[in-house]
Amino acid sequence: DVLEIAGEGLKSRACVNSQGRDERCFLDPLLETANSGRTPAEEWLEAYETRWKGSVDPLFTENAY
Repeated sequence: DVLEIAGEGLKSRACVNSQGRDERCFLDPLLETANSGRTPAEEWLEAYETRWKGSVDPLFTENAY
């Protein structure tokens, strides 16, 4: 409910980026977490234990902006 309220507030501001998307795009990671029930930390821990084979280095390369 909170994310829906926040989304409506951001939509009403009508601030868009160069691709025409409004500020609701900043809520996408939060919506993904809420919908999946898994936090980024849980996903990173699973990656650490499996595909990263115990290394933390990929955490920084895969999540660099």
